[in-house]
Amino acid sequence: MPLRPVEHALLKGAMFGYDTYEVYAAESEQEALDFLNGIVVIEGQYYVVVETPAAVVARDRGGIYRPSKSWRGDGWVAQKWKQMDGKGRRQFWRHWSGAFDDGTAGNSPSGKRWWEFWK
Repeated sequence: MPLRPVEHALLKGAMFGYDTYEVYAAESEQEALDFLNGIVVIEGQYYVVVETPAAVVARDRGGIYRPSKSWRGDGWVAQKWKQMDGKGRRQFWRHWSGAFDDGTAGNSPSGKRWWEFWK
């Protein structure tokens, strides 16, 4: 499978504010690096993370780096790609250039829409 969006999370920052995570999955590290080299992150506390079977590679405004395999930490709570409708996917996966409606939009068992994530 090619690179694909997986999760989006907004978590309380370690020092202040909130950390935003766009999480993707890729088959190879080279595919992950190609994607990360093609995007720009200018916001502080904004992280684009790509997980591969062999490694985790991420980008923030400081550049590309390799977080630990346990980068999610204990308090990880995320919205899944398949739980979002097309509007939510456009809102939260800013660096995704593929299709936003792949036939799975908003088909979660709970029927949640993107705006319910913030309640």
